[in-house]
Amino acid sequence: MSLLELDAKRNALETEATAITSELNTPPPGGGRAPGISDSLVDAEGFPRPDLDLVRIRTLRKRLAEISTDHKKLMKDIERSVLNASSPPMRRTVPADAEDSERTARLRPKPRPKFDPVSGKWVVPNWDGSVWGVEGGENMRFDEIGRGSKTLSPTGPSRMAGKTTSATSGGVARRDDERAVAAPPPPPRPFARVDAVSDGSPAQLGGIKEGDLILTFGTANSSNHRKLSAIAEIVALAAGNTENVAVTVQRNGDTVGDNSGGPLRLRIQPRTWNGRGVLGCHIVPI
Repeated sequence: MSLLELDAKRNALETEATAITSELNTPPPGGGRAPGISDSLVDAEGFPRPDLDLVRIRTLRKRLAEISTDHKKLMKDIERSVLNASSPPMRRTVPADAEDSERTARLRPKPRPKFDPVSGKWVVPNWDGSVWGVEGGENMRFDEIGRGSKTLSPTGPSRMAGKTTSATSGGVARRDDERAVAAPPPPPRPFARVDAVSDGSPAQLGGIKEGDLILTFGTANSSNHRKLSAIAEIVALAAGNTENVAVTVQRNGDTVGDNSGGPLRLRIQPRTWNGRGVLGCHIVPI
C-alpha cells in the first residue's frame, strides 16, 4: 500500500473516530447525561438506563476500540513507509538488452485492429504480441485471431470448439458458428435492509428510504459483506476522502426500475452532520 493510501486510511479512521466520539458525548433525545466513551450505562439503582440505546452504544464503543488498535498499527506502517521512501533505490535487475528489446517492440508500428469472431469485439495487439480488448487476451496471440484452432481461449481449449466445417457446392469450406450464447450473470441478491433513516441525514439526501433492501453498497455485495463489516469500512473510507458511495437498492419487495428498467441506483456521500454517525441510517443484515 502506498504512502498516500496509508494516509487516506488514517484520515478515514480518524474521521470515523471523531463521529463516534461525538455521538457518544451527545445527550439522549429526552435529555439526561450522555453515555460517553466509558461511563456507566446503569442508573443509581443498578438497572440499565431506559433512555439509552444500549446495543448501539456498546457497538460504537467496541468499534472505537477497534479503530484505536487499527490506528496504532497504521501509524507504524506509515512510519515504515516513510523510511522506505527515504532509502536509496535498489539497483536495476532487468538486463539492458531485454529493456532495449521491449522498448523496440513498443515503438514498432502497430498493425490495424482485427475483429474477433468469437467474442464479437475489435481487438488490438499488445507490445508482446498478445491481445488487448478481450478477457484472457494475455493467453492469446494477435496474429492468430481468426485462424481457428490455433487461437487459445482464456481457459486453454480451442476457441473454435463448437464450430463445424461443411463444404459448399463450389468446394469451398464453410464454418457454421454453433457457439452457445453465454448466460447473463445472475441478478444481485439483497443482503441487508434499512430499518431507519434520520431526517436531513446524508442517507436521506442520497435517496435511501426506510425498508430499502440493499443489493450492493460500494464494492460490498451478498457474497463479501462479512456481516456488514465491509459497509462500515467503505463508509469510513468515503467519509475520510469526501467521496460518494454507489448504492443499489430494491424497494417495497420489488426491483425498482430507473429509466433503463434496472435496480434503483443511488449515490451517497457519508459525512458529519448534526445527527449521529456519518450516514444517518440504520442497516441490519437479512
